[in-house]
Amino acid sequence: MPYNILFLILYFVALTIVIATGRKKTSPDEYLIASRNLGVWATVSTLFSTYRSGSGFVALVTLGVIFKLGAVWLTMGMLLALAYLYIIVPKIRRLSDDKNLLTIPDYFNEVYGQGSAFLTAILIVVMGLIFVIAQFYVSSRVLVALLPISLTTATFLVGIPIIAYLMFRGYTSVVRTDIFQWFIILLFLVVPFWLISGRAHLDIQIGSLLSPTWKGIVGFTVSGFFVTLMGADTWQRLYSARNIKTARKALLITGPAFFIFNAIIVLFGMLLGSILGDISPNQVFYEGFKTVLPPIAGALLLTVLFASIMSTIDTYVFINSLTFVKNLLMRGSKDKSKIVKNTRYVIPIYLLLAMVLALSAGNFLNLVFGATTILTIMAPSAVYSFYRYKEKHKLNDISTMLSLVLGSIVHLPLFFLGKFQQPVYLLYPLAAAFLGLLIGQFIFKKDR
Repeated sequence: MPYNILFLILYFVALTIVIATGRKKTSPDEYLIASRNLGVWATVSTLFSTYRSGSGFVALVTLGVIFKLGAVWLTMGMLLALAYLYIIVPKIRRLSDDKNLLTIPDYFNEVYGQGSAFLTAILIVVMGLIFVIAQFYVSSRVLVALLPISLTTATFLVGIPIIAYLMFRGYTSVVRTDIFQWFIILLFLVVPFWLISGRAHLDIQIGSLLSPTWKGIVGFTVSGFFVTLMGADTWQRLYSARNIKTARKALLITGPAFFIFNAIIVLFGMLLGSILGDISPNQVFYEGFKTVLPPIAGALLLTVLFASIMSTIDTYVFINSLTFVKNLLMRGSKDKSKIVKNTRYVIPIYLLLAMVLALSAGNFLNLVFGATTILTIMAPSAVYSFYRYKEKHKLNDISTMLSLVLGSIVHLPLFFLGKFQQPVYLLYPLAAAFLGLLIGQFIFKKDR
């Protein structure tokens, strides 16, 4: 039996055991937010494994081929965001505990109002859908390259198990599987060194740190910062940590560890690029499976990739299904049992929609960055609220709505024109949202 198939079988068997050995029944609080009782290492593992998405993994390899060390600037922005979250998480967490917040739109509803909450819910649901499509794009094409199956079969092989465990145990399942996936993902640290001992010669040129040009460096760093800051996955982990101290410790550990891990992925992309030579950067990762890595190393990398993909898909499907139910379908409802019930109905629909759309998806880098850049549209309003919001004194809802709408108007044509492959364009929706907030504050004057 080929190592690829053997390792995948072992991975899915182990994943099944992890899921099956958990508690059979969960309370609404456990299903929705793990009873806000995650410890430090549980929070670290679920943050890390979700951040290290399968599509992001492939994207960093590709960027490592194109920009060499310059691709690290994207991770630098993420590191800075986690450091900033360490500072402001007490404000987020106190409001979360006081108002029982579950989603980012819940936060916007408390500090701004229903209009802003409604728009952020739409943005998060759309962003999550595109990002899940990107995960299926990667997983299905890797499976097709390695196994004699169709693209449709490969897509459904990944998606169906996720539907099963998310419907029954929700966020509790996400956490349990993320802890398992984290250990699998760390196995990637073995692969580059395996490669170094073989055919590869890595020429580390420090000057390549400037290869994206100053516009690209700013684009990578700023977008990496705000995408991480406004990630629905990030906020849910901060909500579910046992307390502020736990959340802060988890952020302090995750930031440096994630930066080092991503830097290794960039070096891995540089290694593959040096071996494969004159080949399209978009094909380097997939070609590396077939022609560069030894069989066992390739199988190990495949398992790591699937752990990254599965942990990201289940997180985003759950968060976005919950956001759709709580902030769009059942706006204002506080009945947790009904929210759980409807979330269970939405999960398979949301996931199946992503699977179908993934079959015809293209332009991989634009898909990934187009999805994540949606999050930057919410950033100016969120950062503004960290310093201006006071209890029982809501900020100006209309100005925030203007910010969100203007950022979205700029984002749409750039996405459909495929512009997000170029780092500088990542800044445009953010700049538009910031401008909209300024205009709104000027026109509508004081916060109420």
